[in-house]
Amino acid sequence: HLNISLNRWGSEQVTDIGIERLAAGCPNLNHLEVGGCKQVTDVGVGWLAAGCANLNHLSLRDCEQVTDVGIMLLAGGCPNLNHVDLEHCTQVTDVGIERLAAGCPNLNRINLNSCDLVTNVGIEQLADGCPNLNHLELVGCHQVTDVGVERLAARCPNLNHLNLMFCTVQRPWLRIGDER
Repeated sequence: HLNISLNRWGSEQVTDIGIERLAAGCPNLNHLEVGGCKQVTDVGVGWLAAGCANLNHLSLRDCEQVTDVGIMLLAGGCPNLNHVDLEHCTQVTDVGIERLAAGCPNLNRINLNSCDLVTNVGIEQLADGCPNLNHLELVGCHQVTDVGVERLAARCPNLNHLNLMFCTVQRPWLRIGDER
């Protein structure tokens, strides 16, 4: 198993070319953190999806050029993903989350903090497609409301960590597992 973390000083110089070479040279890669690699785009994510089918942990935190296209490629090429960090991937929408949920049913941990374009629709798809979800970060997802949270409560019995800071949840009494 190979773990590589690129979220260090200077990581902003890592580009899609570096990701392409990494994916071609490390087909057994299962854990990759490219947080802060602001030049990584959907093209680089596509290379990972094509070359690293065994990937189960991926952090794209602060990769602001990654869009739904990259997430769709990832979902199609890396079905074993169980941990995905998309914090500050501000171009990712419900479309990408829906495809991620459909293509990666073993997801148990996902960080969507500051993914402002994700709404209840994406959260409902995540709840329906990933019943093993146990850790979900939604800080600053302003379009997530009670509707999405209620679907999580109904469909994700293993959820034991849910961060809803700065979301639009109106019922503070709602707790995962309540049947109200």
